[in-house]
This record gives sequence, structure tokens and C-alpha cells, in this order.
Amino acid sequence: MTSALDVARNRIMAPAGIGESELDQVMGRLVARSIDGGDLYFQLRRGESWSLDDGQVREGSRSVTQGVGVRAISGERTGFAYSDEIVLSALLEASDAARAIARTPTPCVTLREPSRT
Repeated sequence: MTSALDVARNRIMAPAGIGESELDQVMGRLVARSIDGGDLYFQLRRGESWSLDDGQVREGSRSVTQGVGVRAISGERTGFAYSDEIVLSALLEASDAARAIARTPTPCVTLREPSRT
């Protein structure tokens, strides 16, 4: 049986020139200082559509959607980023963005009871 990781390696990562060392580099950068954990989500979707009129093909289309979602977790905060380019520079940029979002402190808001006059 083929695992999801094998499918990602063979159909997404290998054609893009992304190997284990590049993934280690991205994950190392993602979970460095002040980040508790992180994930990479690879996506590849292919679709075809055909329109028939009286049994004859009138229109056809093909689409490919691919990309990588990046999640960084720091305490109660989570940062998400996405790249539709599967190249090392884009993965590093997305991991930096997810880290920055997760590390941004949540503003503290003090609620006060309205004064009654």
C-alpha cells in the first residue's frame, strides 16, 4: 500500500526538486525559537471537465491546483500561510510568514463598565 507521504514525494515534491534535506530546512526554520510545533500540508488536485451537445464534445477544460499550506503553533496562537509555488524559496517564505503570525502577541483589551451619569 502506498502511503500519503509516498504520494506527496512522488507526485508533488520530486517534480519540484524538493527532497528530504529541503523539507528538513523548511521545518527547522519553521519550528525554531518560540514555536512549539508546525506542519506542512501538500496539495495537488487535477480536474477535467467536458461539455457534450448531442453526443459531440463542445467544450473541454483541464485544471491543476497545487500548493503547500504551512502552520506554526506557539502556545495558544496559530499562524497559517500558503504558497501555490512548490519551490524551496517559496516554502521558506511561507514558513517565515506563519512563524511571524504565530509569534505576534495578541493585544490585551481591558473592558470597563460604562459610567452611569
